[in-house]
Amino acid sequence: MLEFLQQLGNASILYLWTPVLAWTALAGVAAVCLALARDLHPLAGYRLRQALLLALPASILAAPWLPRLPLPVIRAPALEALGRASTPLLDPAAGPTTTGVVEGELTTATVGLWTPDPLPGSDVDITASMLGVAVIALVLLAIVRLVMLAGAMRRLRNLGKAARRVDDPVLDGLLQELSGQLGVRRPVELREGPPGCVPMTFGTWRPVVVVPRELLGSPDSLKTVLMHELIHVRRGDAVWALLDCLVAAVFAFHPLVWLLRRGIQRCRETSCDAEVLRSGDVPVTRYAQLLVRTDAAHRVAMDGLTASMYAQPSSLKQRLETMRRLANSRRPSRAHRGVAATAGFLFTGLALACGSATVGDARSPSPQRPATVPQLNTGEPPQTGDRFRDCEACPELVVVPAGSFLMGSAATEEQRMDNEGPQRRVTIPSPLAVGVYEITYAQWDACVRGGGCLGYSPDDGGRGRGMLPVTKVSWEDAQAYVAWLSDELGEEYRLPSEAEWQYAARAGTSTARYWGESDAEQCRYANGADEALREADPDPPIAFCSDGYQGTAPVGSFEPNGFGLHDVMGNVQEWTQDCWSWGYSGAPADGRPQETGDCSQRNLSGGSWALGPWHLRSASRFGARPAIRHHGFGFRVVRVLG
Repeated sequence: MLEFLQQLGNASILYLWTPVLAWTALAGVAAVCLALARDLHPLAGYRLRQALLLALPASILAAPWLPRLPLPVIRAPALEALGRASTPLLDPAAGPTTTGVVEGELTTATVGLWTPDPLPGSDVDITASMLGVAVIALVLLAIVRLVMLAGAMRRLRNLGKAARRVDDPVLDGLLQELSGQLGVRRPVELREGPPGCVPMTFGTWRPVVVVPRELLGSPDSLKTVLMHELIHVRRGDAVWALLDCLVAAVFAFHPLVWLLRRGIQRCRETSCDAEVLRSGDVPVTRYAQLLVRTDAAHRVAMDGLTASMYAQPSSLKQRLETMRRLANSRRPSRAHRGVAATAGFLFTGLALACGSATVGDARSPSPQRPATVPQLNTGEPPQTGDRFRDCEACPELVVVPAGSFLMGSAATEEQRMDNEGPQRRVTIPSPLAVGVYEITYAQWDACVRGGGCLGYSPDDGGRGRGMLPVTKVSWEDAQAYVAWLSDELGEEYRLPSEAEWQYAARAGTSTARYWGESDAEQCRYANGADEALREADPDPPIAFCSDGYQGTAPVGSFEPNGFGLHDVMGNVQEWTQDCWSWGYSGAPADGRPQETGDCSQRNLSGGSWALGPWHLRSASRFGARPAIRHHGFGFRVVRVLG
C-alpha cells in the first residue's frame, strides 16, 4: 500500500499538481486584475472568467501531451539515505569466484566495489506518500460533489416535467417575436412553472423557458423576463453553467475555483440585465422591482449548486448596483469584444503552457547541454562529429571516427585493478554512432508505451524520471530496449562492445580519465561519490569536491569528453555486450565483443554516482549477472552506420 501511495504521489506531480500550481499562479494574478477592472463590461468579465476556469481541466488533460517547457517546479524529494561503506565484495587477491546473488546486488566478480547500505526506512518517501493520500482524498471529494451535482440535475429535470405547456397564441406570438429580435434561431417552448418557481431556462438544443404563473397575466413583466431568458438561450449559458459546475465539483478543494465561479454567476446575469436595459423598452426602476419579485432567494428553497446553474445569483444587491451602473452604457464595441476574446484565448493558452511544465531538477540546465534539439536524421550519411537522432523519442547520437587505441590500464596507473590488462592495441575499423547521453527514463518509458522493453517500468526511487538516466535495468532489459528500437526504426541498434565503449570514453586520450590523470576535477566532468554524499554518509569514499548530486544527475549535467559524450564516467555504470573475463587475454583486437569466457556475467564499464574516484577511470571494469537490476546500473547505445 505504501509503495502504491508513493508511486501515485510521484506520478501526480506532473499530471496534477504541476498544472494546478501553475494555473493557480496565473489565475490568481488574473483574478486580481479582473477585480480591479471595475469598468469592465460584465459580458467581457463573464467570458474571461470562463476561459480561465475551464483552462484548469484543459491544462491537466493536455499536460502529458504538450511539448515540455523547462519550468522549474517543486518535486517530491527522494530520501537518499545512504549507509556507510560496506565490506568489499571480493578480496582483490582472491581472484574471481561465482556465488549466488539476489536482485540489486553485484556478483563477487565486482572487485572492491563499494555499495551503499540503505538505512532502515530509507525507501519511504514521506512527501510522495502524503501526495498519494491527497490524490485519493481529492478523488473521493470529487465523487461526492459529482453525486451532488447529479442529484441537483435530477431535481431540475423533475421541476421541468412538473411545468405544463402554455397554450396561448398571444404569448406564443410574443415569444417568437422576441426570439427573432434577439437572434435566437432554435425553437423555444414556454411553460408555466409550479407555484413558487423562478424564471429559468432548460435545455440547449430544444430550450424551454419556465415562468411563474403570476407573470403570465402581466405582459410587460413577462416580456422583460422572456428577453432575459432568451439572451441566455442565444449564448448557450446552460451548457457553460453545467461546465462550471463540473469543474467546481472535480476541483472542490480549490478556493480559487469557487471565487471565479461566483464572478461568473454574477457576470452571467448582469450582462443579460445590461442587454435588456439597452433595448430601451424597460425602465430601470421597474426592472429592479421585477428582479426583487423573482429573486431565487426569496421564492423557492433551492440548494446552492442548483441555484447557481439556473437561477439568479444570491447577491441581489450587488446585481442591482451593477445594473444601475450599466443602465445607460453603450453596447461593447467590436474592439472591446475582440480584446475580451483575445484575453480569454491568452489566459487559456498560458494555462495550457503552464500545465505542460516539465517536472525536473530545480537546478539551472548545464551550459554544456545543447540548447536546441538536434535535427532528425534526414537520410543523408552522417559524417564524423555529426549529432542526430532517428526519431523524436530516440537517443541522440554522435558519429565517432574509426581509429585505434591502447585498451586497458598501464601497470603504473594509480588505483589500477588486476583485471584491466594486459594492455593491447585495439582497432575500431569503421565510424560508429554512439549515444551522446545514457538512456533516460523518458526514452525507456517511450519504449514501454510502444509495447517494448518487456513492459517493465523500473522504479525511480522517488527521484523523478524524465531526463534522469534509467536505472535498475539489467543487461537483459538493455537487450530488449535495443531490439525494440531496431525493430521500430529498421536500423541496427545495440550495446557497445567493451572495446568500443572504452575507445569512445577515452576520446583519443591515454590518461586514466579523459580529463587527465588526477581526480581533482572529477566534479566538473563526472557524477561520483563526493562531498555532496557526505550529508547522507559521514564517511563516504569520496573526491573532495561537490557536484551537487547525492544520486543520479540529469544526463548532460557535466562537461563532455573530446567526442562530445557526456557521463561516460559516473552517473551510472554502463552495460556492454561482452561476456565477463578476468583480463584481456584472447580478446578480439578489432573492437568486436568478447563472447567467450564467463557469459553467466556481463561486463559493465565506467563508475556510478555511488563509487569513489578510483572507479571513475576509462579502464575501470566490473562484472555482474545479466539479470541483475541495480540502482547504479544503466546503459547507452550505439547505432551501426551504413
